Amino acid sequence: MNMKPPLDGIIVLDFATILAAPVAATILGDFGATVIKIEMPRVGDIIRTMEIFPDGRSPAFLVEGRKVSRA
Repeated sequence: MNMKPPLDGIIVLDFATILAAPVAATILGDFGATVIKIEMPRVGDIIRTMEIFPDGRSPAFLVEGRKVSRA
């Protein structure tokens, strides 16, 4: 079977910060929606700077933004 995901063709704009709404947008992406994350200019999502690993990654952002791709 070659079925499309249920939200295929839906575009979600994610303007939110701090976990709850961005995670919801990520879940929508899991169901096939195209998620476009809009972040504050020059600052980005605040969660990027929380609990930074030595390699510069934020574990919270890695979970929250796992579907994020750079354009």
